[in-house]
Amino acid sequence: MLDGTWALINLVIPMGATVTLFGAAIILRAHQQYAAAADRNVSAMLTISGILAATALAYSVGMVLSGRA
Repeated sequence: MLDGTWALINLVIPMGATVTLFGAAIILRAHQQYAAAADRNVSAMLTISGILAATALAYSVGMVLSGRA
């Protein structure tokens, strides 16, 4: 029971962080869509959030698959 709970927590937290990061980037882009300089900042933010989200998801999946979660 407890192992299943930890596995669920290890999957849900990175997914929530992913949604939050991409949501923040989309909102920022919607508010600043007319500024040319903002587009570069949003692009960088999307890239960074994508890398972080992929890393967090890969970590959590690896923990679950290896049985450590």
